[in-house]
Amino acid sequence: MLTQEQIQECQSNFNLSYHVNFAHICQELVGLENKDVLEVGGSLPPNFVFDYLGVKSWTGIETPDYEKSLQETGGITHTGTIIKDIKNISDYKFNKKPQNRYNFYLENIEDLPEEYYNKYDLIFSIATFEHIHKLPLALDKMFLALKPGGKLFSMFSPIWSAYDGHHLPNLVDQQGRKFHFGDSPITPWGHLLMSPPEMYSHLCQFTDIETANVMVYYIYHSPHINRLFTEDYLAYINQSFFTTDKINLVFIHPIELEIKSKLEQLYPGRKCFQNNGMLLIASKQEDKQLIKLDQQKLDNKNKEIDTMNNSNSSTSSKVIRVDLGCGTHKEEGFIGVDVIAGDQVDVIADLNGHFPFPDNSVGFIKAHDIIEHLPDRIHTMNEIWRICKPDAIVYISVPSTDGRGAFQDPTHVSFWNLNSFMYYCQEFPPYLAGCQSHYGFKGEFSIVSIEEKHSALQIIHVHAVLKVIKPEDKSYQLNLRNINLIIFPNWNQSIDIIFEELVNLCQAIIDNPNSTEISLIIDTQNINLEDAQFFLADVLMNLCSNENIDDDNFPELNLVRINSPEEYKGLLPVLCSRIILENENEEFIIQMELEKFSSCRLEELNEIIINSIPNKNFT
Repeated sequence: MLTQEQIQECQSNFNLSYHVNFAHICQELVGLENKDVLEVGGSLPPNFVFDYLGVKSWTGIETPDYEKSLQETGGITHTGTIIKDIKNISDYKFNKKPQNRYNFYLENIEDLPEEYYNKYDLIFSIATFEHIHKLPLALDKMFLALKPGGKLFSMFSPIWSAYDGHHLPNLVDQQGRKFHFGDSPITPWGHLLMSPPEMYSHLCQFTDIETANVMVYYIYHSPHINRLFTEDYLAYINQSFFTTDKINLVFIHPIELEIKSKLEQLYPGRKCFQNNGMLLIASKQEDKQLIKLDQQKLDNKNKEIDTMNNSNSSTSSKVIRVDLGCGTHKEEGFIGVDVIAGDQVDVIADLNGHFPFPDNSVGFIKAHDIIEHLPDRIHTMNEIWRICKPDAIVYISVPSTDGRGAFQDPTHVSFWNLNSFMYYCQEFPPYLAGCQSHYGFKGEFSIVSIEEKHSALQIIHVHAVLKVIKPEDKSYQLNLRNINLIIFPNWNQSIDIIFEELVNLCQAIIDNPNSTEISLIIDTQNINLEDAQFFLADVLMNLCSNENIDDDNFPELNLVRINSPEEYKGLLPVLCSRIILENENEEFIIQMELEKFSSCRLEELNEIIINSIPNKNFT
């Protein structure tokens, strides 16, 4: 692991700057030692990667028009990288260079040939993603390049949506005035607030018309930056085949509310303007391939159910599994929900109304012999979809109208058969579209398996295993662990006060020996969810600045917006305690009927955690 002294030594000896710091961060978060590494967008020197990073092998890939790209984006050739010695780029093609311990190619990652697939333990990419135009293809190629279980580590900035995302290069005008993206007449976010003609007019106040014209070209028309917003990167990453381990919005720059409001009006759906860059760590799962799974195969059903039932690793996020209409036969490890109290019932609720769970909180639903007792089929499927997280599994067993079971019970008030599920699933687009546009269905499912099972007395059941289809929105999902704590900040108080209190609480959790077992749920009443996310990012960055903190000890942090006491019913069985804050939303706590729920102050936290460890089995 690089020490601070070695970082400075490498920067001086190899004439490198930020590369060394980010390599150190990669060492801490992912590890580099004894790994086959592919560097996308760079050519760190052999002496550095072997002597200081301890890699097994290193392969660098840099775009063939590297020098022109640097010229048009304000970069410089680092004299420590080996690209300075390249004379003939044709000698550095994939098919011209045999694989050695150290390799370098002047190629685009999008063109990576098949012989380089499944060869690397780690992809290391710094200040590169903002230049890639075919990002989905690049991500696919990186995925293919990794061995199963391999990692992608990327830190990139400045991106287009940042205050200096224009990437203005070094320029000297006719009067000898020097400009670059860190020192220019362009106001923060000016490239987003002004059109190209408006920018040209603005720049002419500070320089000659020729230089202003060149600046406008570099800002808006140069092909060497991709001009993607934060939301675009998040969407492309979520659509890729990678499993995301960490996405941090980094290098936060304050923004005035008036400017933020104007930007949101100019760019509907865009809200992330404060981050200058992003840190991404993603994995290639051992069993994931670049193919679409056959959703109809029965073995997929068993695989999905086994995955949900065996997700019991103590350090991973935990799944809320719900047994709707459990009666007296609740399955172990499930939260039992029923309208009638009983030994097996954890939550008493009338499922004709609002289901007793927050949005995007449930990972697995078992609904056996229950939905036929609920009269409004659209309401039932809407509520199941609402409370489920993306890719959650719903296992429904319901008596079919093709047998006697659907009609013989006097309490059955809705009727189902195999064809009923066509109206809710993507495999039947015309039925799904009609149900969404005319019948009020708000969700979407995919069929993992669906079949009929016959039993005595001419009773037939439909067994449908469905996967929940909804956008991945990590800010709004509820990810739990074995010990789940909740807080209710009063967001009307000074942000500085809340910030200090939340930092202290997170620090106390990190310092606890059981920190990897803990999740913290943060209520977001009276604050915009996006603003709360930025606030939380600032808290995390503050904690990350403490070099004594191990990133693996961070608790799982959840931002939630719950508006009814009914939704809290389903959470209570998995919550350990409310942490009492000095400045909390007391009125809302009373409104949610939680004033009598188990609570403790920060100084009592360790005792609560110790007492909670053996008691939470809903995972």
